[in-house]
Amino acid sequence: MLRAAFMIWVNLFLTGDGMASFKALPKQTRHYAITNTAELLPLSSLIKQFLDEECVTQKTREIYEVGLRYYVQFSETKLRRSAATLTYSDITRKLVADFKDARLEIDAPATAEIRVRTVKRFCNWMQECHQVRNPAREVRGVEVPETEFKGLTDGQYRRLVKLAQSQTDPVDRFLPLLYVETGLRAGEVRYLTVGQISDDIKWFLRVVGKSRGSRAVPITDFLFPELQTYLCWREQFPMGAHTPLIPSASRMRRGVLPNYSNVALHNIVKAMMLEANVPADLAHAHTLRHTFAYRTRDRLLKDYGAQGMNPAEAMSRTAHVLMKVMGHRDWKTTMKYLGIQQDDFNNAFHGARA
Repeated sequence: MLRAAFMIWVNLFLTGDGMASFKALPKQTRHYAITNTAELLPLSSLIKQFLDEECVTQKTREIYEVGLRYYVQFSETKLRRSAATLTYSDITRKLVADFKDARLEIDAPATAEIRVRTVKRFCNWMQECHQVRNPAREVRGVEVPETEFKGLTDGQYRRLVKLAQSQTDPVDRFLPLLYVETGLRAGEVRYLTVGQISDDIKWFLRVVGKSRGSRAVPITDFLFPELQTYLCWREQFPMGAHTPLIPSASRMRRGVLPNYSNVALHNIVKAMMLEANVPADLAHAHTLRHTFAYRTRDRLLKDYGAQGMNPAEAMSRTAHVLMKVMGHRDWKTTMKYLGIQQDDFNNAFHGARA
């Protein structure tokens, strides 16, 4: 059925004779006929492509493989189909939600969250790379006990900045500073373009995050001269509005500049952090996002305190600013990044009233 639907879909674009045949198809078959062709590819081949492109480390690949293998096995049972016949079009919001419920009956909440997040990450990658629907987008994640988020200490931060500024390669110098001074996610840095820099070089505009909404991210006074220096080097390559800000110049073909892969960006940052004596378990780009949140929190609280704000109002405003800058949809996520618990708000509030 899928093969016949696909052939009719092609016929609609090559000739004008396919419409009658298309209308004669059953409703379910019409769905396949008009679906993006990527949705009709075998799920196993799409998963392999996802793992090859998105897995930064072997450990990450193993985690993703396990999560997606569990999902495929669950789909086989639920749909009564063999894995070889499954395609991306078989993934639905209800199926992902049922998978989440099934894992919660087997795994601890933290483990179930990893499995569900893996499926959501795969669907998000499909949406970004193949421009298809994301059926897992509306499925809420698993509630897990709060964990402590870690950033760099002041000493580690200073060593990393000093090491980055000593690099002769422009990308090696600029990349760690970009992460730690903007709080951008790894994927957001990967897809930054030259056209997203504002005319006054004070903002990165239209940064698209996990929620698919866009935001503006400020360029700090510290990062400003580093960005100017980097752009002077960057001008030797095509500077179109849609060209990557950090391109993989060695892979340029026929004037087309490709993006760095997530793996390549991770390796650059990890090597620099390890050289700066950052512990191995913290040597990744997301640590720099947390570091940005902590440092911005401290700066804002100090500024608001100097303006005479009470602690409760200062905390509230700080959280609001960080939520916007970091692209969070839920303020609770921002609270975790800031290391602020509900009790901190309560104490500050009652202290202010007293």
